[in-house]
Amino acid sequence: MNDWIFNLNIGNVMHLSPMNLDELHSKLEITHELNRDAMLEKIVLITVSYFCLGTELRFIANSEKGDKEKDMEESDLWHSKALRIACKFLPENCPLLTHII
Repeated sequence: MNDWIFNLNIGNVMHLSPMNLDELHSKLEITHELNRDAMLEKIVLITVSYFCLGTELRFIANSEKGDKEKDMEESDLWHSKALRIACKFLPENCPLLTHII
């Protein structure tokens, strides 16, 4: 299958380019936001955001700063949120889901 979701990895999402003014001012129909790809894109973005939050908190917990136990607990919380969303909405053979697991 050549669907983009099966070729997506976390690196693709972390190297986003900013929106330009034309994209911000474009008048798209609301139905554009409700199609499959637009919904999957939003799911991918929130999943990667949660995963990155958890990963950064884990780095902080493993450093000399902060409250290690509290930071690890919070890190696990964000990772579990990312995993829950990814498992619920992404195909099981999506590379992004495999990475999060």
